Amino acid sequence: MIIPKIYKLDSKRLSGYKTYHRFYNLCDICNIEDIVFAEKYANENRVKIFPLGNGSNVFFKNKKIKTLLLRNCVTKEINYLGEDKFFVSSSVGIMKLLRFLYKDGRDGPYNLASVPATIGGAIAMNAGTGKKESRFIGDYLHEVCIWANGKEQKLPARDIGLKYRQSIFSEEYCGFIASAIFVFPKMDFDENPIQKRLKWANSNQDLGYPSCGSVYKVYNSRILKWAQKFSFLPKTYFSKKARNWIVNNSKSTLYIKILLNIIKLFHLIFRKRLSLEIRIVD
Repeated sequence: MIIPKIYKLDSKRLSGYKTYHRFYNLCDICNIEDIVFAEKYANENRVKIFPLGNGSNVFFKNKKIKTLLLRNCVTKEINYLGEDKFFVSSSVGIMKLLRFLYKDGRDGPYNLASVPATIGGAIAMNAGTGKKESRFIGDYLHEVCIWANGKEQKLPARDIGLKYRQSIFSEEYCGFIASAIFVFPKMDFDENPIQKRLKWANSNQDLGYPSCGSVYKVYNSRILKWAQKFSFLPKTYFSKKARNWIVNNSKSTLYIKILLNIIKLFHLIFRKRLSLEIRIVD
């Protein structure tokens, strides 16, 4: 048995923004025993906990990160349970699941084909489209299995606070998502939905640059449109293709923080609502 441990790491690979950090508290999570160890460490050392998947919507705010990061190392599994139900471990990548579903002729959240997230991260943020289309991974979710306080808990989808791009897991730590059960009904396809989404994404998103996708859940469109026009930060800027994206080509977090503060200031000045979608970790 591998004994869990807390370790340090210098890296720019833990966030989609590819910013460079020294991480002081990392723990690889493979089973519930690892969670028991990690939660005890966090309590004894008075540090916050953050479950980390692929970092596709995570902004590490400072160069030195003291938060305890739970790196998802759960065995990757996709198992058919019968009656259109599937067991999926939280470490499985979205694309791997979608390819499995398409091959098996199943409906699924194909609108997430361009999102480099894990299933656990996608559930936590209830990843999906904008409000107009209103399609989210939670639409297919039946049950979530979490590890917390030394216990395994199974929560029905209705009990995890699924809302527009959020859940009870997106605000604060309340357990580690270990796996989920989904309902993916049979479906006939006129075209490959994965390729269709990727084609759309190539035309509408800056997929070739470091980014964490959508920055805000709620924002004023005019303010972000204005923000696209200024480029005094040549390596970090709001994408011309995707208004709600910050593209980053710097190892530093400084420029992202400047942009976030500018947008926050103008929303305050004009009294407009603003709500972040990216998770900020320090």
